[in-house]
Parts: sequence; structure tokens; C-alpha cells
Amino acid sequence: KEAFEIANKFSWNKKELEHYDRILMREMDDVLVEEKRKNDLESAIRKAVMKAVNETETKAEIKAKQEKIEIAKSLLDILDIETIALKTKLSIEEVAKLKN
Repeated sequence: KEAFEIANKFSWNKKELEHYDRILMREMDDVLVEEKRKNDLESAIRKAVMKAVNETETKAEIKAKQEKIEIAKSLLDILDIETIALKTKLSIEEVAKLKN
């Protein structure tokens, strides 16, 4: 079909060739628009996934910090601040604030 169209173009007049070129350009534009939509959609999906991953990591970090604080609070009456900080990986300042 493509070979026939190419061979047939040689018998077309200027107006027919211009019309054919406009059709080809419109088809190429349609393909480019569709590719852009696809790329935009893929980009939006990637951003949404990364946001979800970051939010999950943040929630996990908050939960881990809260657990460390609870452990530190439970140890305040039997261990010194430095040891609690060392074992919970909280700063000495954070543990000292819990004591107050």
C-alpha cells in the first residue's frame, strides 16, 4: 500500500500533493500529541508513587521515633540519661527533655 502511494504521488498535481502533505502532518501531530499524553501520564504516575513512598517512609520514621521515646520514658527511673540516649539513639537533649 505504501509503495503504491509513493508511486501514485508522481502523477499528482500540486494541489493533491499539498493536501497529502497536510494529511501526513496532521497524522504526525496526532502521534506526537498521543506520545506527549502518554509521557505526561507516566510522569504523573511516577510522581504519585514517589509521593506515596515518601509519605510511607515519613510515617515509619515518626512511628519509630515515637517508639524510641516510649522506651526512653520507661527507662528514665532505672538508667541515666546518657545510657538511655545511647541505647535508644535519641540525643541526650531529647532524653533530658523527657525527664522534665
